[in-house]
Amino acid sequence: MDERVKMRVRDLSKVFFTGKEDFKAVENISLDVLENEFLVILGPGQAGKTLFINMLSGLLSPTTGTVELDGEQVTGTSLKISVVFQKTAIMPWKTTIQNVEMGLKYQGISSNERKKISQQFIELVGLQGFENSYPRQLSGGMKQRVGIARAYAANPEVLLMDEPFGSLDAQTRYAMQDEILKIWETNKRTVIFITNNIEEAVYLGDRVILFSQRPARVKAEYRLRDLGRPRNYVDRAFLEMRQMIEKETDLALE
Repeated sequence: MDERVKMRVRDLSKVFFTGKEDFKAVENISLDVLENEFLVILGPGQAGKTLFINMLSGLLSPTTGTVELDGEQVTGTSLKISVVFQKTAIMPWKTTIQNVEMGLKYQGISSNERKKISQQFIELVGLQGFENSYPRQLSGGMKQRVGIARAYAANPEVLLMDEPFGSLDAQTRYAMQDEILKIWETNKRTVIFITNNIEEAVYLGDRVILFSQRPARVKAEYRLRDLGRPRNYVDRAFLEMRQMIEKETDLALE
């Protein structure tokens, strides 16, 4: 893995000002994200993880602190950053291929080229044959694959994933974990993946950053590359890492 820093976060905080008192959601987070790294942010529910990722994407402005991508400050949305949301954010009136093409259309890419690129990523996520299907005709896992294909097709340098498998049943969730690793290994990107599931974090991550309860702070960091890939949920090293992280968490996670 390239050791070059791709994204640099320094003293990032988010405070909401109300009439009675200030509500601090994220507090003084600093971390570096490496080129082509699969970084997992792990934390309890309602800990501020989504706020954090929205600040990384430029969808939300921080109260204090900075986010830099390739040495330039992120001050708004960027074509270099794509987001896969927790809830499937695909358009119900558009087919699979129309949904995947959306980011490319905004970039001004011609219709023929859009279709060619979109087809490539539809096949990469295993949705060939469903190009003309509407979301109502797809399962939950298939809808998330559409979202992943759309994010990848836009050719981002950083892919942000906000608990994308949290609403799926256990069997589909395991399958999607393997799917996203296959996609990442085939078409490398810097990935920042949010979850509240310890096993998922250990299974996916090159590195895991553990957040505290709100306000979200960096509580611990775990480097997992020594676990190798592919990983097995019942390997001794996997179970030991899971137990180590579990002991450090503020709340019982999934």
